[in-house]
Amino acid sequence: MSVLVDLVTDHTLRTVALGAGAIGAVAGLLGTFAVLRRQSLAGDAISHAALPGVALAFLIGGAAGGGLAKHPLVLLAGAFVAGWLGMLLVMLITRTTRINADTALGIVLSVFFGTGLMLMRIIQDLPTASKAGLDKFLFGNAATMLTADVMTIG
Repeated sequence: MSVLVDLVTDHTLRTVALGAGAIGAVAGLLGTFAVLRRQSLAGDAISHAALPGVALAFLIGGAAGGGLAKHPLVLLAGAFVAGWLGMLLVMLITRTTRINADTALGIVLSVFFGTGLMLMRIIQDLPTASKAGLDKFLFGNAATMLTADVMTIG
């Protein structure tokens, strides 16, 4: 009973629970849809294709100045664009070659992820200290979730 009271009264616990619940619900729905369409590797390909987008958004945001380098919506936009381009590339490969969809997904996954790792290495070698916290965005830390993060998830 105490946990339920804490869930209602404690702001931090409520925020983390709502954010984790929203991510879990969306991931479950999208995962089921992907499996039924026989595209379960698509989620892996999109998530790995998002890495260079996040890295490029970080580099471009840092070059623009004004603290945009680590703004979650800027990084999310970069991830979205890179994931979208990755899936477009998968469709282009499957339509113009005899390569099947699973192989095309694997190609895009590995090429985009390798590009992302290369960009992350470049970011790591930058002399600025503004790169701190980028790994927290990539890997997450549910205990530090803010109300704005929950609204972004929504």
